[in-house]
Amino acid sequence: RQELGLAEGKPVLTIVGCPDQSSGHHPGGFEYEDMADMCKHIAEALQPLKVHYEIVVRPHPNFLKMGDLLEEAGFRKTTVDTARLIALSDAIVAFASATIRWAIACGVPAVNYDVFQFNYDDYKGFEGVVHANSLKEFDDALRRLVPHQEDFALLKRKQAEICEDWGRLDGRSVERIVGL
Repeated sequence: RQELGLAEGKPVLTIVGCPDQSSGHHPGGFEYEDMADMCKHIAEALQPLKVHYEIVVRPHPNFLKMGDLLEEAGFRKTTVDTARLIALSDAIVAFASATIRWAIACGVPAVNYDVFQFNYDDYKGFEGVVHANSLKEFDDALRRLVPHQEDFALLKRKQAEICEDWGRLDGRSVERIVGL
């Protein structure tokens, strides 16, 4: 928190950026003109959560511009290690990202916005992960992240129920790997 200049006591929402895959094949379509347009709409959708959270954007290394675009909208960008940020976070937003696995292991509620319509099923059926395939669904998903509301408490409980199945955060992973 100190390194990022975050207020004490206010929850942290981390936006885990994505690479620019807007020109690829999207079975369900890509609903934005380009990545700048996507970031504009994402920033608008996130605005109501600024009251509740310190919002930090960790852009993907292959698309650092996402951090710049969201910073222009008033969000804090950083290149702090994503794993550290997720462990610090109270909630995350990601885009069909493997980092959602880390959030589950940390017991952190996650929104999985499948903006490129890959339709991966990695996190489907896990009640602590809210799925969105469109801007409308993304808006609805973000409403579930308001702290101190029953929806958010439910997401946290569901993540807590399965987090140990996704990883052990005891600082001994190197020992286990060497032991194997």
